[in-house]
Amino acid sequence: MHIIYVYFNDLAAKTGDVPQIFNMLHTFAKSTEITFLSAWASQHQINSRLSDFHLYKNFNQIRIPIKLIQDWKFLERFTRAIYCLGAILFVRLHPKSIIYTRDFSFLYFLSLLPPFLRPKNQIYYEPHKIYHLSSSKVNIEQEQKALKIPHLFFPISKGIQVDLIQLFNIDNQRIEVASDGVDIKRFQTSKPNDAILLKEKYPFAANKKVIIYTGSFLEWKGVEVLVKAIKFIQSTDFCVLLIGGSPQKVNAINALCETEKVAHLVAVEGFVTQNKLIPLVRAATIAVIPNTKAVISQYYTSPLKVFEYMAVGLPIVASDLPSLREILTEKEHCLFFEAENPRSLAEKLDFLLQNEIFCNQMRANNLLSVQKYDWQIRADKILSTISMFNKPPSP
Repeated sequence: MHIIYVYFNDLAAKTGDVPQIFNMLHTFAKSTEITFLSAWASQHQINSRLSDFHLYKNFNQIRIPIKLIQDWKFLERFTRAIYCLGAILFVRLHPKSIIYTRDFSFLYFLSLLPPFLRPKNQIYYEPHKIYHLSSSKVNIEQEQKALKIPHLFFPISKGIQVDLIQLFNIDNQRIEVASDGVDIKRFQTSKPNDAILLKEKYPFAANKKVIIYTGSFLEWKGVEVLVKAIKFIQSTDFCVLLIGGSPQKVNAINALCETEKVAHLVAVEGFVTQNKLIPLVRAATIAVIPNTKAVISQYYTSPLKVFEYMAVGLPIVASDLPSLREILTEKEHCLFFEAENPRSLAEKLDFLLQNEIFCNQMRANNLLSVQKYDWQIRADKILSTISMFNKPPSP
């Protein structure tokens, strides 16, 4: 089986899609031949990003000579169209290969072509959201057209599966939910000096319990809710690490910490490579997933951080949302708080800060439950489903 992985993005971006696609490419390549049709990036940039996630390049890559420009609507459409044309030309040279994509714009571009110009390859789509409900760039008519193209769907959440069926009449037999994952071995390769490294980097964390949040600071991620919760926490022996925001977002969160008068308890930092991040996560005490009630957050997301926290055995406090309840169980893996309610979040954090025995039970549960979310298990599930779909019927 030869897979052509189609996805147009900025490989230099500090966004969650980059580690997700690189981990899937790397894992797919262990089992089958795969070619990644990427935007243009230098080999140095590509190797650097792979190194950020402790990966190496074991897959083929074709760099289409165009970069994604998102600052202006016309230029974004133009660059996406050029990429799609390049991808179609490559696909035509490999008519027996299958196409795997999480790129909605590629599907929409194909839907605009007359059928005789579309590739005859099998196309498998990994939707990460329902676009017309979570993006102003897409309307329902465009999404209806695009979703007629794929043969099978691999949504990352049950919320997406439900909407594919109810909004677009996709046959459930053509849908296989595949939650995101984690490289368990990489996150569980603990080192004795993890706690020392954390306290060297953040001296104010010495002798304190560390509450950690990692990932982007986009509004729907709820970082502001966590900051506003800090002043309501009754415990005194804690500090908070917020890691992963863009420079602009870091400045905004630092300003909010000052306004809330909690800056002395918080360290705010931008993007950190995974090699540097993992020891900090391993040395933390409690992890937080403070997502808001935005549509993408409630129903569609499958946050990488959930599986990363579980992989190191962190107790979790998470927003009570359907997307997170797909993965986490109350009092087994996490405590849920009322989304967008800082006082509710503070109450749950206080409980864990003061109940070590309960935290230890949760650590053990998370270490056990995360085993089914390894990237290799996810890739094997997808490849097996594709193989069954392409298997000729019995005589």
